[in-house]
Amino acid sequence: MLFVFDRASSQKFWMKKTLIPLDIIWYSADYAAIAQQSMPVEANPESPQNIYEPPKPAQYAVEINQNETEVPVGSTLAFIARDQCD
Repeated sequence: MLFVFDRASSQKFWMKKTLIPLDIIWYSADYAAIAQQSMPVEANPESPQNIYEPPKPAQYAVEINQNETEVPVGSTLAFIARDQCD
């Protein structure tokens, strides 16, 4: 899932009602990867205890299945038009 924010800031995420482990990749306003964090399933998904936020301001965040891929810091995010996808 892609999250797009109006401006770069310290966005906060939690795992409420999420039953699968996820990774979150934070991106700066210039689409460069800032960090990747693992977000395990909470002991009580109805009342999550952990809050996840980027180490510096981020304008974009991408959630993916945990351990699906590793994105090196500095890698850039690219958007492809739907009609250009196979």
